[in-house]
Amino acid sequence: MSSPPRLLDQLRQELRVKHYSYRTEQTYSLWVRKFILFHGKRHPAEMGKPEIEAFLTHLATERDVAASTQNQAMSAILFLNRHGETRTGSRRQVAACKQARQGARYEVWSFQMSDEHPFAGSELKPPKASPPGEAHGCAD
Repeated sequence: MSSPPRLLDQLRQELRVKHYSYRTEQTYSLWVRKFILFHGKRHPAEMGKPEIEAFLTHLATERDVAASTQNQAMSAILFLNRHGETRTGSRRQVAACKQARQGARYEVWSFQMSDEHPFAGSELKPPKASPPGEAHGCAD
């Protein structure tokens, strides 16, 4: 009698059934593995929103990853939650996780041009059409 498939094997199988790309399968498996190892090899069925938030916060603060990387890790964990045989915590509670905002670390500067600016009020004109023989600056 064979043992049931392991969690990451179940995840890969579900990704294949849903026709996800091979690269997505590799990436999601990596993030779920890192999530499990971060929490001392606890099974995801024992974890919920606080553990997911702790992992994502660790990625942002300790690992200094970009917001898109956090979102990728969260997508992998949420996929496991939605489609995996074992649900990660309360489905409603986990689904309430928010995506990281891109560019949240940086200030956004806005500039307004004043009338004293040297280019204020000037019009931009399209370039003159060149004769057919001189297309792209090539003269015969």
